Amino acid sequence: MTKLIDILKKQVEKYEALKKNMEMQKKLLIEKNVNNKLFHTTTCNLEQLMNEIKLLERTKQNILQSNTTISDNEQLEVDEITKKVWEQAKSIKKINECNKLLLKNKMECIQFNINILTKTTANVPYQSHGDMSDKGINKIKMFDESI
Repeated sequence: MTKLIDILKKQVEKYEALKKNMEMQKKLLIEKNVNNKLFHTTTCNLEQLMNEIKLLERTKQNILQSNTTISDNEQLEVDEITKKVWEQAKSIKKINECNKLLLKNKMECIQFNINILTKTTANVPYQSHGDMSDKGINKIKMFDESI
């Protein structure tokens, strides 16, 4: 059962590294001028860590399904480490939700700027005599439709 404890300890380490990378990504998303190379590096690190955590989880599940018995002391240690893993997972989930919102805001800002730069046309819904117009006005929209 020491193998299970070792796997759980590795999971704690991987979750800690994942949390640090996600916090770095959050910091980069908040900054006005994003360091694209560093952002790309943290994203690649996150992907690699997630794959490693997935493999550890599969190994852990295989050990648990093998119906091996463990002593009370080992069970206490397993419970303690599992609690740490769950606490880290909760904090990572909060950071991830924040990062998703920050990324969404960045994407909306980019889309808004693209609309301004491309001079997206605003359609005229009515003519003075009440007929619909087939032509749009070539003016810059001040507000994006998504806002």
